[in-house]
Amino acid sequence: MKTEALNKCLNVITNWRELDDAARNELTTIKHRFGQNFIEPFRRELSENMITQTTNEQNSIIIFYISELNRASSISESYKSIEHRDIDFGELGKLKGIDCKLESDADDWFLTFVHFLFILLYNELQIVCNNYQIPFLEICKERGFALQLVNTEPSLENDQRMHSLSAEKSKKAQVLPDIVPIFTPEYIPQIFDLLKGFFSQPHQDELLKILQTGGNASKCLLFSDSGSRLADAFKQLYDCDIIKGCQKKELENWIGQNFQYRHRDKVTKFTPRYLNDIISSNKDKCQKPILNIKLEKATGNFIISKV
Repeated sequence: MKTEALNKCLNVITNWRELDDAARNELTTIKHRFGQNFIEPFRRELSENMITQTTNEQNSIIIFYISELNRASSISESYKSIEHRDIDFGELGKLKGIDCKLESDADDWFLTFVHFLFILLYNELQIVCNNYQIPFLEICKERGFALQLVNTEPSLENDQRMHSLSAEKSKKAQVLPDIVPIFTPEYIPQIFDLLKGFFSQPHQDELLKILQTGGNASKCLLFSDSGSRLADAFKQLYDCDIIKGCQKKELENWIGQNFQYRHRDKVTKFTPRYLNDIISSNKDKCQKPILNIKLEKATGNFIISKV
């Protein structure tokens, strides 16, 4: 199991007083979002550790992460005074306002950033547990996790509150959620394992992210084979109800927004007609499918295998 990104975060939490100026600047300099040099590697590493594991192994990994964070909070003196702090997270994860009742010095100021990093790590664990249907709060309580140090809402609302420009507006107005494909969490590791070989390493990370969230990739991902093979894979998943939460037309739009494919050594964009013919009709049946899905009658579960 990889722990390099986790250890980097834990080092800040436990040894924050001994960090040099360069290390402090890496945490507190805000370009796009606070702590991005720590959180993004942590998120990728955690996903890689979870993706190919069984349910029991995934639970063990979460317990390990919780234990490490709990150990770090116990060792660090920083959390003895957290109850004295009133932090306004502001926009884009910035610490807009800091009200410290302790003596206001450089260490005290930096401590607030350390605490905020701790909250972000906690939120990332919550998100992963939501995706894999792992009872995160129950595990926290069993392991004696310091829940009083963080917001214990078991949802994505905390992450959205920290990172979204429109967070405050969303509290005042009820907005219907975006319609996105929802991949059944228990099948995501199998789907990712079968598809990842058709994408470059940088694009594999993005692929995993959008399979987990149903959101859009930061850039169009290149599928290194015929577009009909990728479209057929998503069609099979939809027909078996492994992809939920959207209609076929919306799934077609999502594929067109997030993927390209190779055709005669050229990068080609999916067109609405091309996707419709594969996913919503039987006009263009894939001659060389990537995967095959069978229902296991004894368990009622689907088995996704490579063709």
